[in-house]
Amino acid sequence: MLTAPIGLANEARQTLIDQQASAIQSIIATPVYTDFRAAQLASLSKRFRDIVGPLLNNGSPRSTAGMDLGAIMVKAWELSLSMHTSHLTFQVYFPETATKFNAATMTAMDCPRVDPMQLQIKQTRLKLVITPVITMRDDRGTTIKAKNLHVSTVLTMN
Repeated sequence: MLTAPIGLANEARQTLIDQQASAIQSIIATPVYTDFRAAQLASLSKRFRDIVGPLLNNGSPRSTAGMDLGAIMVKAWELSLSMHTSHLTFQVYFPETATKFNAATMTAMDCPRVDPMQLQIKQTRLKLVITPVITMRDDRGTTIKAKNLHVSTVLTMN
């Protein structure tokens, strides 16, 4: 029994990535983009404040926290825009909690003086994942270029 190949060939994948980047760039070029961006940021900021609000300290000023969360939303919007118009592919993922520590893609915040390979050899498990792993892939040209941009910051079960 033959199985169909999974995924796309490099040329087809890059064609889709280029089309996506062109579509987003054409949206940015429209005169209504500024209003669209402002409305989306306001909506997303409100939702983000509603989610994070209960986690704020009781004594912290809500207006300052709201402005700071809004700044995070603007930065996230701009970063997303840069990523989606770069003609590259990015993979952003959080390793699952309780999986084994991987020295190549993780940094243990609670074991700063321990060799990461020792944590991997001991099959240390993850207690908490703080930041994601981010990789970049460039399908342009004749060879695929992959690069780790950010390793995950984790806490381990020691």
